[in-house]
Amino acid sequence: MTLQDADTRLRAVVDLAFGGVHHVGKITKYEDGSPPMWSFTVSEGLSTFDASALTRLVVAAHDQCVRVSIYPGGPRRLKVWLHVRPGRDGNYASHRHPTMETAITTARKIASQMTT
Repeated sequence: MTLQDADTRLRAVVDLAFGGVHHVGKITKYEDGSPPMWSFTVSEGLSTFDASALTRLVVAAHDQCVRVSIYPGGPRRLKVWLHVRPGRDGNYASHRHPTMETAITTARKIASQMTT
């Protein structure tokens, strides 16, 4: 994956997770640094099953090679940061992002180590 298609990849994450950019707060684009980033706020809760926005956000992020960070964004709001990653490989965490399958394997390995 390249950084050249950053806006397309960021939009794909928002589209899948939230049903389009019109369903999130004003998007702020940070293109002067590396990697390109977007931030916005949402007023809906994020869950893994019922409304499933959190699950869709995680899956889309791994599919598009985009790191997601979530922070408090004000009363009843969450601030979502999307950071494009150039690919699957690299020496630094800011240069790579795992596939969903790799992330699941890693999470399960860590969980099993915590319970033993």
